[in-house]
Amino acid sequence: MRFKSKSFFLNLIICMAINSSSLANSIQFNGLILSNFWIKETIGNHKMTSGYLSIENKNSVDERLLSLTSEIAKKNQLHNMIVKNDIMKMENLNNGIVIRAKSKLSLKPGSYHIMFMKLRKPLKITKKYKVTLNFKNAGSVTLEMPVHKNRSNNKAKHHDHH
Repeated sequence: MRFKSKSFFLNLIICMAINSSSLANSIQFNGLILSNFWIKETIGNHKMTSGYLSIENKNSVDERLLSLTSEIAKKNQLHNMIVKNDIMKMENLNNGIVIRAKSKLSLKPGSYHIMFMKLRKPLKITKKYKVTLNFKNAGSVTLEMPVHKNRSNNKAKHHDHH
């Protein structure tokens, strides 16, 4: 019995260390601070999921996140959730997302977010996947985004995919 309790506590400490280190991620890049980046775990054989992060623009000019590429999906897009006729839908942002000078923007559930579509395989918790973000002024940066369970309490009436 004693051995099992030690094993339980060791596993608990390892899980806490993995979760706390992966939630506290942050990268400084050409006047931008990219933080709290993560990808939502896929359920079953779903072929799409979403990704999130915060972008702080320390520069004196506006920045624009233009596009992204990833190793996990054949199709990667920037989206925003909009409500139209009392139905929540995703809007593809072909012109990117503006991050105003000296401000912070969060890509989060129910708002701006990354869509990974036509996934190459299901994504597993504790794994990290490479995602390259392409900015208008700052250039490109590759993040290793960890996968987490859905942290959203977003209760949409309808969720319409393109």
